Amino acid sequence: MHTTDTTGKVKRLALIGEITIATALILLLAATGVVFAMAVMDQDFARTQLADGFQNLVRLSNGQTAGAMALGFAPNLIGAAMLFFAWRLFHGFRRDGVFTQKAGARLRMMGGLLMILVPVGMLSELAVTALLSMNEASDQRHVSVSLDEGDIYAISIGLTILAVGHIMAQAAQLADENRSFV
Repeated sequence: MHTTDTTGKVKRLALIGEITIATALILLLAATGVVFAMAVMDQDFARTQLADGFQNLVRLSNGQTAGAMALGFAPNLIGAAMLFFAWRLFHGFRRDGVFTQKAGARLRMMGGLLMILVPVGMLSELAVTALLSMNEASDQRHVSVSLDEGDIYAISIGLTILAVGHIMAQAAQLADENRSFV
């Protein structure tokens, strides 16, 4: 009876996780979509969003503006993919159980995405600042890349999730093999 109670609790908690992650994913995609749509429809809005420290954004071509906005959204797409795999993880917990090879694979994917979020964000920032400073005077052009403690935490947590995913997948495989001998 205790196992049934525990299974029911896990399924309820997994459902809460699914709903929470789905809500976050929908909000992220909606906000990104609204900002992107507004930027596409109104170049002045896009230039205002990009204006941080640049003097000559008015001279940006529509292609430069669209390119900068698209590059700026790259980290959001990786974040959305990570949230999607988190949703799949909780969905799998409800459907298949917690300690499965699929759960390990989803954890590995989430950890990998979290780890690449930092370099993609850095490269995105580098590309955007280079693109935006193209129209500046030659002595005013610059590129910008930053790494802060949050980035270090993201990489460390991503590595940890990746390791836990590998361990979970191995443990699930061993458990499957042991069950087949019994």
